[in-house]
Amino acid sequence: MTITTDAQSGQIRNHFRDEVESLLVREMERMFDTVPFTREFHAGTATDADYYRRHVVEIIQRIRLNNEVDAYSLYRMGSRHDRLAQKLARYLEEEYGHDAMFLQDARRLGLSREDVLSTPPFFATDLLIGFLYHSIHVDGPMPTMVWNWFVEWYSDRYNERITCKAEEHLGRDMVRGARAHLAFDADEGHVELMFSTVADVVRSERDAERVKQYLVRFVRLVGMYFQELHDATIGGAIDETVAA
Repeated sequence: MTITTDAQSGQIRNHFRDEVESLLVREMERMFDTVPFTREFHAGTATDADYYRRHVVEIIQRIRLNNEVDAYSLYRMGSRHDRLAQKLARYLEEEYGHDAMFLQDARRLGLSREDVLSTPPFFATDLLIGFLYHSIHVDGPMPTMVWNWFVEWYSDRYNERITCKAEEHLGRDMVRGARAHLAFDADEGHVELMFSTVADVVRSERDAERVKQYLVRFVRLVGMYFQELHDATIGGAIDETVAA
């Protein structure tokens, strides 16, 4: 399978996109079935102040770490993938500084910049970032493009609901940064931009299968993160109640 952006291959490209989006929905459903509180959180039917606050901290950490991974991937591409590098450079430039939006929310939620930046990422985030660096050496720019598209797909599908529930529960001021970030991504068309980079790296059936493998692994790592988030917040509170 060769996926390009030529008009003649649009049908193949759309079919491939349908396949990988269906795969993502199935994998996310598997996560919702196995990781506590994820279904309610992503559906926008429930939230928790401690859970959401710690989630904002991890978003900030992950944005900063992900920008470094993108810069490294861009460096590794050199001049071998000019079109792809141009798209990634645009995306990276537009994403830089977005941690500041969430830092404003963190401050309103009672956390200083020092509090946030001194909080170690969860182990699942360490695994994710390490896996991305390793995968760049194995498959070149592909894992970076797949991860970035997944992040944008996830944000487009779930973050509006998550933010609405947090706003309802915690107040509008607590999600101003999150709302600004949602508006920015929508205005810049990041979902489409990053899927075009995935299409650019798929030149064969093997490449298409590798994209799917990466997506499955990324969702599993995200599931590990949400399990850790639950255990450190809601789960910890339940354990303390039981112990008392």
